Amino acid sequence: FRAVVWGRDGQVERELAPAAGHSTSAATALNDWGQIVGISGDCDQAVGRRSAISAMLWQGGHKTVIPTFGGTAWNTPTAISPLGTVVVFANASAASGDNFDPRAFVWTRRQGTKALAQIEDDTTSQASGVNVWNQIVGQSCNADGVCRAVLWQRGQGYDLNDLIGSSTLYLYSANDIDNRGRIAGQAYDTVANVFVAFRADPVR
Repeated sequence: FRAVVWGRDGQVERELAPAAGHSTSAATALNDWGQIVGISGDCDQAVGRRSAISAMLWQGGHKTVIPTFGGTAWNTPTAISPLGTVVVFANASAASGDNFDPRAFVWTRRQGTKALAQIEDDTTSQASGVNVWNQIVGQSCNADGVCRAVLWQRGQGYDLNDLIGSSTLYLYSANDIDNRGRIAGQAYDTVANVFVAFRADPVR
């Protein structure tokens, strides 16, 4: 499979080529300026594992390989802000092999790749959304597979469950954040015993 840009008429405008030596590509997000991020790799799982050997940025006919942590699989950009800030999850190192062992990071052309702070003793993390203020949301999990929704801002990571006060909801993952700081994601309703969607609004 290959990443493409679709026009308003429903026709393919252009293909987004994979990195040199790779056979597949897929687009995962774009912003209002036509900057597109995605993955490049070998034919494997759809949008995963070795189909994501490299994290990519396509802009104006040019392609850029986004530096990761040296892993050879699961290197996946998930969002790009209007200012070109890219959030990514990527395997921790080459030692992870094909196993899913993600760490969240943020990338900009000016500052390069910067790991996002781990939450307490958690072992894996994924970034999934970013806004114009460089507030980033995602998920962090411990070695037992217990996960929590996370907000990263000003270099710090916060468990969103610690910020909402008393609630019957356990915020499991934060999937996106808008420019007003509103967060959407998935939560577990501890009373009804079901997963639900949530929206969290900041209190000023």
